[in-house]
Amino acid sequence: MNGGQQSSPASIGIKLFMAKRLLQPTKRQKLLEKRKRHRELFNNLYEAAGGGPQATAFYDKLVAAKEAQMKANKLVLESLPEEVIEKLEGFPPGAYVRLMFKGMPYQFIERFNPNQPLVAGGIPSAEESNGFIQIRFRTHRWLKHVLRSNDPATVSIGWRRYQTVCVFSKEEHNLRNRYLKYSLPHEHCLATLYGPLVPAKTGVVFFVNSAWRPPSDTTEGLIKAALTNPSVSQPGDFRATFEAPIRKSDLVFLRTFVAVELPKYCNPVPNRLCPIDGDGDTQGQGWRLLRTLTELRREKGIKAPSNSDSVYKDIHRPVHVPTPLYVSTKLVAQLPFAQKPKPTRREARAMVGGDPVRAALFTELPAPVRSVSDHPEGETRADLLDRLRQLHADFKERQRKKMAQRVGKHKKQISKAEAQKAANLRKKRKDYFAKHGKKADKNKSD
Repeated sequence: MNGGQQSSPASIGIKLFMAKRLLQPTKRQKLLEKRKRHRELFNNLYEAAGGGPQATAFYDKLVAAKEAQMKANKLVLESLPEEVIEKLEGFPPGAYVRLMFKGMPYQFIERFNPNQPLVAGGIPSAEESNGFIQIRFRTHRWLKHVLRSNDPATVSIGWRRYQTVCVFSKEEHNLRNRYLKYSLPHEHCLATLYGPLVPAKTGVVFFVNSAWRPPSDTTEGLIKAALTNPSVSQPGDFRATFEAPIRKSDLVFLRTFVAVELPKYCNPVPNRLCPIDGDGDTQGQGWRLLRTLTELRREKGIKAPSNSDSVYKDIHRPVHVPTPLYVSTKLVAQLPFAQKPKPTRREARAMVGGDPVRAALFTELPAPVRSVSDHPEGETRADLLDRLRQLHADFKERQRKKMAQRVGKHKKQISKAEAQKAANLRKKRKDYFAKHGKKADKNKSD
């Protein structure tokens, strides 16, 4: 009650809410209090760490407890026999051990080669299953040929060596792998193969036969219209539309993507089971690799199938003869003088003296007039100019000879003056040393 007015319950609730909100600390006040608590905790730990040998920080206490436990374990192990220590800790590095294997083939024992050491290791359970592996691959710089997709290759990955069939591809900007018929000679590409799974970033080595392979033909695709009859159409036929009509001389580039089926082939390399080189049973009992299609064709004497559409054909292009440019006389007459065609003097004479229609193109050119000199013998201007040029050339030749004589005479005078100057200098030096040399001898005698 205030002045005879009664407050409603809603207004009282709003006032209480505003009062509680004003009493609550702000975000900045909470942050300052948190920083204050952290500063006090750090100061307490810092003071406890420097208060004496017994007062240490939390980390120092953990380190001390760990060292004490290690010392206690060492004392206990020293009192135990070696057999018990080996069961608890295993064999120490550098110790000689004897391994026992079960299920070993008898060929491994009979054909064991002591000159080839064996490396024993363990394979985790995750690497026992097979699957597709994608490898970042690049051919060696000494390899003279490129590798072909779907050809067998021997690989060494981790603890395993096996023969498989790999497919090369290249990742594009849209994260799609594009199939490659051959590996890139000077660039990295992706190789997908089937075999035991290995961890990421595992080293891989490819072993291929270095036999020479002839270059294969390049297949050129053609765009064909889709056939409406399903009994006649073939897989891959389609219908294409263009913004404008195309002609036979146009080049159309078609870029499509289809799913590539990856082969599943993994043949381990049992070279430890094969006979040693030099034994009697070596012939015909060694491990044979999977042969490539080229090797099979060469052995069977079968030629590679030739597709007539893939054979390069000679391109016969007609010789382009440009048509002469014809400009009407009316248009030439309307053009300014700077843009009119300027023929040579010979062409102008032929045109003006010949066709009157073509001579109209050069109406503004002055007619060629043969000027004749006033000489009584009737010399033409050209003859007179030739004589004047010859007279000028003779005059220049005489001037050049006179200048050469003057230069030669001047050089002789300079050389004579230099010789006289050198003689005078030698005489002065001789007189100087003769005079001062006697004084020096007299001083020495005194």
